[in-house]
Amino acid sequence: MQVYNHSQGRPSYGQSFQAPNTYQPSQNNSQQQQLQSQYDWPQAMKEYVQRCFTACETEEDKDRTEKVLKEVLQERLKDGSAYTIDWTHEPLPE
Repeated sequence: MQVYNHSQGRPSYGQSFQAPNTYQPSQNNSQQQQLQSQYDWPQAMKEYVQRCFTACETEEDKDRTEKVLKEVLQERLKDGSAYTIDWTHEPLPE
């Protein structure tokens, strides 16, 4: 019985095939950085955020607090002061 070697019958086209890289992550780079930086937040800052939202009485309060916190926290993280502020004594947003 003769064994057929499949590789002998294949033509060589002189070039290799490479599929294009079509992988697109579901989040853009800035979103990934925001998520990653959230894990790097100081514990006291996370607790401050929790206190801020716990103090909210209405959905409007929560929306306003979220807007203020986004601005303040992004600024603090950007300039590095988030790691030096005593968040346990930081006043809650009004």
